[in-house]
Amino acid sequence: MQQTTQYGPGDRITWGPISSHADPRYDAEIDADREDAIQITAAALLDQYLADPASISAAHWELTDAEYKAIDEAHAERDAMKLFKVRDAAVRRVLGRWAEEKARDDFAKMEREDAEDAMRARMGD
Repeated sequence: MQQTTQYGPGDRITWGPISSHADPRYDAEIDADREDAIQITAAALLDQYLADPASISAAHWELTDAEYKAIDEAHAERDAMKLFKVRDAAVRRVLGRWAEEKARDDFAKMEREDAEDAMRARMGD
């Protein structure tokens, strides 16, 4: 008979990565924690953007001339797989940048709100 270990809440193995400033393990003084949290948030946002046709459509407005040229060449070659790969890479580049910018903005906003709350608490407001 084989024993199976059941992990529960509080067991270190069940802890996910630090992805929120509200996580008690998060240390605002350590840039690595902040950067990891931003990257995790950006990855989640990118997944949401890639599942949204409106976001994908909007990303086409920011493709570079080189990306458009590569898409046109793949289309002219009638190579569907190449066309998909080129277009997907271009859209992912734009959406990835948007996701990272939004994640950074969200974290900056949360940190400002935390600082404001701390200031209000010190002032007794």
